[in-house]
Amino acid sequence: MTCQVKVADAVAILRVANPTGPERGRAIAWAHATTRDGTLIASLAVGGLLLTGMVVATWYAAVRLPGDARVPLHAGSPEYSVWLSKRAGLAAWLAAGAVVFAALAWLTLSQATANWAASMRVTLLPAVMCVALAAEVAAIILARRAVPAQNE
Repeated sequence: MTCQVKVADAVAILRVANPTGPERGRAIAWAHATTRDGTLIASLAVGGLLLTGMVVATWYAAVRLPGDARVPLHAGSPEYSVWLSKRAGLAAWLAAGAVVFAALAWLTLSQATANWAASMRVTLLPAVMCVALAAEVAAIILARRAVPAQNE
């Protein structure tokens, strides 16, 4: 009798939804949503922390840089940088970070990327936000170094 119960349990566990039935989409979504949603939410949280880091870096530069400082907006290599006033440069960096975060967060959670590899969906947003934060910090460091050269 115990052998029959174990076989019945095994059959119940291995039962697969009808691939052409209307419940197929819900069954697949329910089976795969639990692990992906947790990692996607973690990815959004890490991206949000990096965006917060950009806000903190902007605040630090607004307080520490002199009023006549110029902040570079990178366009690839240093030869093609555009030097903006302190207020405009810091606002441009923060706005770029916010736009990139919003666009990639939407893309990560949209159905358009549902067929992408889970690792791509999870790492794309934090990786790009990390690069944006590093570029902003580099621009602030360059602005800070350029201040004495302008005053001489």
